[in-house]
Amino acid sequence: MPDPDQPFSVHYPAGHEVIPPTGVVFAPGGQLSGPLRASLVAGMKFSGKRNALKGVSGEPIGEMEIGASWIRQKFDNGSMYYEFGSPSGKGPFWVEKEFDSYYQPPGQGDLGATGGPGGILGGPTGDTVAFDDEGGRFTPFEHAHLFWWPDVGVRALPENGQVAVEFTNLHCSRETSNDQLSAADEPYVIFAVIGPDATTTLLTTTYGDVDAGDNRTERMVLYAGSPAGLAIGTVLREWDMGNPQEAKKAVEETVDSLVRTAGLALKYVPGFGQVLLLGLTLIGLLADALSEPISKALDLEDDTLGAASLSLTAKSMVLGATDAMPMEGGLPRPLPIGSLRFLGDGGDYTASFGVRLA
Repeated sequence: MPDPDQPFSVHYPAGHEVIPPTGVVFAPGGQLSGPLRASLVAGMKFSGKRNALKGVSGEPIGEMEIGASWIRQKFDNGSMYYEFGSPSGKGPFWVEKEFDSYYQPPGQGDLGATGGPGGILGGPTGDTVAFDDEGGRFTPFEHAHLFWWPDVGVRALPENGQVAVEFTNLHCSRETSNDQLSAADEPYVIFAVIGPDATTTLLTTTYGDVDAGDNRTERMVLYAGSPAGLAIGTVLREWDMGNPQEAKKAVEETVDSLVRTAGLALKYVPGFGQVLLLGLTLIGLLADALSEPISKALDLEDDTLGAASLSLTAKSMVLGATDAMPMEGGLPRPLPIGSLRFLGDGGDYTASFGVRLA
């Protein structure tokens, strides 16, 4: 390949895999600068990228399109983008067709239009890659993270790509049959939140004077970060003069031991980070660990009304967070994403969860 900083002559044979834009002529002994030089550099980089993709891109379609600082080459299965506006250049980045149609709508061929690198998403910062074990794909951009699934299409998260999962409500359908000297229940909830990078244990307040039909509504953030999959182990207890902090510590020790022993199934996604693959094994082990063994370990003074686990896949977190919800208290109202029911000691309780943009 010629050095674009030195005089050279270039011949593009018929059928060359990258077609230079109309009007770009490389004269013998000429020296290139600006978009002309960038188009040659992009052509060489597109060719190398196409070879690296081993046929994934398909054949080129039409000419390279030159924008203010980006060059685009369409292919059968997507587009490649190269930024020449930065000192060292960025890319080329491969954007698959499903994302490219969303990113660069038909009829907006100008790279400075509302779509493409000149639009609200900015330029791509990485290639389209496989995302999870549900057929998802992922492409990072300057101002958003784009996700795609066959049954959903494209979903976009804002620049930081963060979501929040909340415990939203505890509903009592029926009081417990053994509430000591109290005429009502005094429940509290312990959460063990397992993500790809850390495990966190949280404790609610002890809800006083809970009768059948009552709700205790909260906006307790259990997790804030990338939508990378979560397993939420939940233990519902009824206070009878015990120490909820001791119960929280027992849950924490049990779950930490489970994670160390069983391990986690993780997938690294370039431009995103680790994704937790939530198979039935992890959820089953978590439910088992928090049921009979934890009930015995928590034989302190309070009663365990039940233990259960909730699985939130990366896909469910993205879909829930991107569904439009009205604002509530200055934050997006969480979309209901799951619930757990507890039937211990004659009681009947349901804990509800939601997800929103962080």
